[in-house]
Amino acid sequence: MADMTDGRTPPTIGKVHDAHKVRMSGSEMDAKRKEHVAYEYLCHLEEARTWFQACLNEEQPSASEMEASLMNGVTLAKLAHFFEPNTVSLKRIYDIDLSVYHSQGLKFRHTDNINFWTAAMTKVGLPQIFYPTTTDIYNRKNMPRAIYCLHALSMYLHRLGKAPPMQNLVGEAEFTEEEITAMQAELDKYGIQMPSFGKIGGILANELSVDEAAVHAAVLAINAAIDQGDPADLAMKLNLPAAGLFQVEEINANDYLALLTERKQAKIVQSEGKSEEELDAYDKLLSQAELQSGVGSANQVVKDRIRRQQMAATSDQVNALIAGGCTDAEMEAVLLHPDSHLHDVMAENMAYYKQAFTQLREEKGGEPLTFDEIQQAIRDANAKADHDRSVAATSDQVNALIAGGCTDAEMEAVLLHPDSHLHDVMAENMAYYKQAFTQLREEKGGEPLTFDEIQQAIRDANAKADHDRSVGGALERLNKLIVGGDSASLLEALLNPMLELKDVRPQNAYIYQILLAQVVDAKGDDLEIDEIQSVIDSTNEYADSTDEYINGLDAVHIAIEDDDPKGLLEALQAEVVSFRSVIPECLETYQERLREAIEAKAAAGDEEGWTEENTLQGHKYYHNRRIPDRSWAPVEGFSGKSTDLDRVEIQDLLTRVSGEYNRQKLLEANEHVIIVLQAHWRGVLFRRGFNKRMGYLQDQAPHVVKIQSKFKGRRQQKKYAERLAYLKANEAAVVTMQAYARGAHDRRIMKIRKQFFNNNVAAVVRIQSHVRRWLAMRDYRKLIQAKKPPVNTLRKFLHLLEHSDQDFQEEMEVQRLKAKVVTEIRGNKELEENLNIMDIKIGLLVKNRLTLDDVVSQSKKLKKKGAGVDALSAQNRGLKSLSKENRARLEGYQHLFYLLQTNPDYLARLIFEMPQTRTTKFMESVILTIFNYASNQREEFLLMKLFEAAMKFEMMMKVDRLVDVITGNPTVVKMAVHFNRGAQGQSSLRELLLPLVRRVIDDKNLNINTNPVDVYKMWINRREAETGESCNLPYEVSNDQALDHKEVRDAIATSIKVLKNILENFVKSITESVDKIPYGMRYVAMKLRQSLQQKFPEATREEILKAVGNLIYYRFMNPALVAPDAFDIVELSVDKIMTPEQRRNLGSIAKVLQHAAANKAFTAENAALAPLNSYITEAHPKFLNFFHKASTVDEADVHYNQDQYAEVITLTRPVIYISVKEIVSTHELLVTHANELAPDPNDQLHIILKELGPPPELKDILGDSVAPPVSTTQEAQDQFQEKLTEASQQEVSLTLTSRFDVTEDDDTDMKTLFVRTKRMVVDVLSVQPGENLKDVLATAASEEQEFDYQSLVKKRDDREERRETELETKPGEKDKLMRQATVRDQSLPLDGLKRKVMRNLQLLESEGMVGTENKFQEIVDAIARVSCPHTRYPSCPNAVTVLSKVINLQSRNDVQPNR
Repeated sequence: MADMTDGRTPPTIGKVHDAHKVRMSGSEMDAKRKEHVAYEYLCHLEEARTWFQACLNEEQPSASEMEASLMNGVTLAKLAHFFEPNTVSLKRIYDIDLSVYHSQGLKFRHTDNINFWTAAMTKVGLPQIFYPTTTDIYNRKNMPRAIYCLHALSMYLHRLGKAPPMQNLVGEAEFTEEEITAMQAELDKYGIQMPSFGKIGGILANELSVDEAAVHAAVLAINAAIDQGDPADLAMKLNLPAAGLFQVEEINANDYLALLTERKQAKIVQSEGKSEEELDAYDKLLSQAELQSGVGSANQVVKDRIRRQQMAATSDQVNALIAGGCTDAEMEAVLLHPDSHLHDVMAENMAYYKQAFTQLREEKGGEPLTFDEIQQAIRDANAKADHDRSVAATSDQVNALIAGGCTDAEMEAVLLHPDSHLHDVMAENMAYYKQAFTQLREEKGGEPLTFDEIQQAIRDANAKADHDRSVGGALERLNKLIVGGDSASLLEALLNPMLELKDVRPQNAYIYQILLAQVVDAKGDDLEIDEIQSVIDSTNEYADSTDEYINGLDAVHIAIEDDDPKGLLEALQAEVVSFRSVIPECLETYQERLREAIEAKAAAGDEEGWTEENTLQGHKYYHNRRIPDRSWAPVEGFSGKSTDLDRVEIQDLLTRVSGEYNRQKLLEANEHVIIVLQAHWRGVLFRRGFNKRMGYLQDQAPHVVKIQSKFKGRRQQKKYAERLAYLKANEAAVVTMQAYARGAHDRRIMKIRKQFFNNNVAAVVRIQSHVRRWLAMRDYRKLIQAKKPPVNTLRKFLHLLEHSDQDFQEEMEVQRLKAKVVTEIRGNKELEENLNIMDIKIGLLVKNRLTLDDVVSQSKKLKKKGAGVDALSAQNRGLKSLSKENRARLEGYQHLFYLLQTNPDYLARLIFEMPQTRTTKFMESVILTIFNYASNQREEFLLMKLFEAAMKFEMMMKVDRLVDVITGNPTVVKMAVHFNRGAQGQSSLRELLLPLVRRVIDDKNLNINTNPVDVYKMWINRREAETGESCNLPYEVSNDQALDHKEVRDAIATSIKVLKNILENFVKSITESVDKIPYGMRYVAMKLRQSLQQKFPEATREEILKAVGNLIYYRFMNPALVAPDAFDIVELSVDKIMTPEQRRNLGSIAKVLQHAAANKAFTAENAALAPLNSYITEAHPKFLNFFHKASTVDEADVHYNQDQYAEVITLTRPVIYISVKEIVSTHELLVTHANELAPDPNDQLHIILKELGPPPELKDILGDSVAPPVSTTQEAQDQFQEKLTEASQQEVSLTLTSRFDVTEDDDTDMKTLFVRTKRMVVDVLSVQPGENLKDVLATAASEEQEFDYQSLVKKRDDREERRETELETKPGEKDKLMRQATVRDQSLPLDGLKRKVMRNLQLLESEGMVGTENKFQEIVDAIARVSCPHTRYPSCPNAVTVLSKVINLQSRNDVQPNR
């Protein structure tokens, strides 16, 4: 909704009554509010239309057609050309004459015009918070957003002086009722929230960056204008763009001056108490905020003054019209004028207004009405008019419903409407109202009912409904008493004359309640009157039949007392009592037995009087034949015992007597059958006794068995004792027989086992070999992996060292050649220094003998050849000139950069000493230059060592938590990724990702969209396009709201299914592409893993590999997958770009892969992707294995074949090409951070920096290649600086050399002794075991060990003699000396050899090469390394050969030194 507090005059639309008067209904207030919003929006459209005309000088459509005219973007593109012609030319505007639009309608290319407008706004700097989207305009999804942006643009361009301001037409523009209604319907259709146009100025001020100096200068100028008191000058200064003030109106200049002067004086007075030190510049000046506040206050003062004047004029005009008489049109022109400031004025109520004004003036005795009285009279008149219209509308609606027929709900909606003005209307009486209205209209002959007749009919219908409800109340009370009342209350309710129930007998009240309750239970609901009457009638009949039944029982008792057999027979045979089995022949017996029963009950103490009888329907009935009296209810004081017989007792007695009579007759007729039956019965009794005895025995079976077992046990024990005595008497024979039996059994088993082995010899051999190999591999892994392998493990592999003396001699030769290499290198370096001095002297000699002609000739040649890489190397030209000072500086820089290349610690520390903002630039411009962008193996090896050193330093010093590696941006990771995205890394990425990306891009039908809001909007658009009608659903929804629709969920489920299939290929290709990842990236990943394991030993393998995966996948692969065109993964022609669908498809794939690599499940924010969480869990282990394999490579020295002699055997010196500016900047950085890089003052870096001196200026290095300015003017100095800067970008070549000599290897003799001692220790350990070397040497050798040792020596001598004989070679002098030393060692006995080993170890311990505290473990470790073939020389298979090459190269350099 538009902002209502923006200072604009609201339109005279709507109705707002005083709080104490009759208020509008909610629906009316909502309608008026929407009408108000539509009017204000039309005003904003009119403002934009007039602004377009002012800017473009073209006629624009009306405000109601403005939105449709903007959809093609032509007008917006023309506006962009108006304020930014360099960005948007008229030729680029599509369909500028609107010919295509008028003939074919909107085309997609029209969106280019909208994009031109957006680009122009970006160019001028309008904050993007105001920008609409392309679909907001092209699809008319949110056109108010576009108009809002135009208002902000006008204010911003006016501030820049590029466009006129936009007028304020709210309250001034006029529109027809149809235009406002149509706009209101359009806004309701899209359901768009109206932007706050009144807050544009504040938002614009907050978003724009401010030039503080310019603002300060403008504020000072405004304060000076206030002091001068010139309103025109003040208005001009307030409008300065630098001041940043809004809503400055020149017409209010006098008010600005008065108010700002007053506020400034007040501020000066407040500052008088401060001292000069406490005073600030703004203590006596108005700040920008105070100026803006003053301008706003002055504007409001002016508006209030104008408003009061207009209100007074409105009052005068109304009073004049009342006094002189007027028409409705004249009164309407005054009340509806925009300047009247009257609210809630409605044109259709003019007659009411005139009547109210006239009546109020008469009440005041002819006095003029005030503005507030006029406003109140308008509100009262509106209320009266609304009441009259509502009453008439209610009458018409009721008559229409009566005439056409209606339901209760339709009638209720009319009668209970808040505006019906009907009283006493009750929803439950709607049927009565309809009947009353219909009957009354029929009585009037079909004439419509008046409002008063309708009201009276409602009252009559209410009375009739109340009467009907009184009968219903009595019936309701009766139903309640049936269920939960007593019989007396029920009888009272049944006798209620309102119910009009018939034949209600008080004596039957108790049975009434019972039977009525049964009917209620059966029905499950309350009874109606006719149902109750039916129960009463049936109950009365039931009571009558019960009385007759009781009379029959009384007749039986009377006949018994009177001893009347004939009367007794008649009573027993009476149909009303229905006694069974009555035999006339037994009448006397009946008489006698019944009398005896009565006398027995009397003798038992039963009472005479009341008797309880059960009726045929099961109810109890009490009667006393002596009183006489009868009752359905229980009799008070009755004990339940009576001398009278009830029907059941009489029937039992009759049945027994008749049964005895019939049995006697039956026995007499079947005497012979009875005899047979007795015989059978006696047999049954006997069998029953027998079975009973058998059952007893079976029940006592455990006891029986126990008795039998004891008896059998005694008998068996006797037999066992006799057998045992027999065996003891023959014990020897028994033992012999057992031995024969066991031997035969064992031989049989042995034979079977042996036969099995013979049948499976091959399998047995394989099993034994596997077991032995496993044991050997276990010991071998223990040997090569343990930091300190035990002696027992080492002894198992000493046979690997059993070779000829040639191995020992070669190892000794290696030590000798190492010493010679150092000597040759030192000599070669001395020759190079002498050569450099000779080069300088030759250069100076040639220079002094040049003639002028030679100089001119050489100059011409240089001009023809042009300046090359070493343009600074000419004579007298800067760093490579022949002067001694420049030559020394050149050599110093060559030494410095060689040191930085070969010692990575300096640059690694320097990276973290400089500000992080300079790290990337330093990496690109200096570090990669120093290492020649890793153009060969040597420099790439050194760069990897730099990354390794920097990684360790950053992990140890800069990373506190493991998560910082993932969430932060480690410098080394950033550097490594930047380097590995070079040519080689780019080709690797392309080889890996191109097939996958190409398959996704080429699939035109692929559309993966898992964003619920996007899918929802696409569904809405497709639905509207198919039906051609607007959808009533809102366009802007949240994710949860979008997922409420089944179509959206189905579309996302389809996308997820397709996405899973594609992800399988991506995961498989990526996880199987370890070999395609550049070695540099894998090496950095390995060092990252090792550094994290060292820094965080408690971290799990998964946590470490997640951090490694963040480097390999997220930082290296993921960006290329998301934007393959930006990383040259795919090649697209100039006129083709990736479509948004293709980018979204790749983005969706990359998003899931990223979550799978990090094992991060989708949460509520991405609820639509939650079904992929199971796939993420499944794919994560594959990524972990991939990250582990990718971060496991050979060390850099192995991969690049670099070792400690690599620098020596290179034929050419390394050369780098670096600009003069980079040399100077690197020098400055090293000097600044020298102490941090090398804390030791004697460090090599300090020595070189001291020789170089302080960092030189550019002109000192460039020399006279840039001539200094002749003139001292500023322009000449500026030109000189430009030339100097340009010349500093030129590159020079530096041939890198080491400043320091190679350290001489002075411990050659000790190393030789170490080798000899190691050889002797091998011999000792070969024959004598022990826990450690010290224990072995301290333990005396046995004779067997001595014999083994001598055998070992003899075998070695024999093997060496055979080798010499086969090769037919004679050992040299050195070989003889070594052989003699070896023979002397081997001629000693084993204990003597051990004593010599101890003496050698003591000498080695004095040099720090071994130690007693760890039991000489150093020499055991050395033997273990030698015993492992792949650890002896990992990067150099033959050390002697390599060292020989070194010596040969050095000898060649002695003859032809490297220049």
